[in-house]
Amino acid sequence: MKKIAFINILLLLTACNTSEQYHQMCSSWIGAPETALIRGWGTPIRTYTIDDIKYLTFGDSRIVSLPGTSPSYHTTFFGNTASTTAYGGSSPSIMQLSCETTFTIQYNMVVDYRFEGNNCIAPTLPNEVQSVTSIDW
Repeated sequence: MKKIAFINILLLLTACNTSEQYHQMCSSWIGAPETALIRGWGTPIRTYTIDDIKYLTFGDSRIVSLPGTSPSYHTTFFGNTASTTAYGGSSPSIMQLSCETTFTIQYNMVVDYRFEGNNCIAPTLPNEVQSVTSIDW
């Protein structure tokens, strides 16, 4: 039981860390030109402009299939008769993962951002890429 609780806490801390890394990744775009943002993120799924403020929304959505787990079996014998009972296990399931990130553009520069969804996590990058500390616009 303690091992399961430890694993759950570790997973929760890992999720917070990657969400925080996503926040850091998005905040690194503050001050960047709009064209650099589009080069880096691709074509936005939505744009909205009001007065001199533009909102660019980028999205990622996918469905993943989670395999089920096999049950455990317990067999008991009563004379010449055997009885087997299954315990635990789970059925396969599907889960939708999504994240929408909206950047606020003013005077052709990124000035703010927000994101929402259950999969707003920073991608895992190779060590060579992670060592880059500045972005050249």
